[in-house]
Amino acid sequence: MDEPETATTRRRLRPADLLFVLAVPVLAVAFVVWLGQSSEGEPHRAQVIQSTVEPTDEGFVGNVTWSEDDGVRHVRRISLTGGQVESGTVLLTVTEGELRLFEPDRRSVPIYVLVITGVMALVFAVVVLATLRGFGYVRGTGRAGETTHEQVQESNAFYWRH
Repeated sequence: MDEPETATTRRRLRPADLLFVLAVPVLAVAFVVWLGQSSEGEPHRAQVIQSTVEPTDEGFVGNVTWSEDDGVRHVRRISLTGGQVESGTVLLTVTEGELRLFEPDRRSVPIYVLVITGVMALVFAVVVLATLRGFGYVRGTGRAGETTHEQVQESNAFYWRH
């Protein structure tokens, strides 16, 4: 036989409530990570053609070659650093027809943005849950003459509804 619902049974944290409070921040952080991803495709590993490397005032310039998935071979002249010339490989991405050096740090969202997003989403989830449970401004049942003007002020009306 079911027990009647009392104030103490309503206040217990239900598994669905816990799931909601945890799911909202996780979804918010996942959405921010998804938004923060670069539109760059996967990087291509290009080989530096050592015989074409020439020193310049800013570093080096040389030709690099790589093949796309469909087998098309490309050769382009780009600016290189000393480390790239020594290693013999460069990571490149082609975005909207423009060749760029691949920068893995650009793809990630700073950790402080993720923490702030998670905390804000957690607060939002707790507020939504509290609102659904009856926490908020209560101004009586709506019957005329039930409360005085002073009792209806917001400073007097914020409490947990039982």
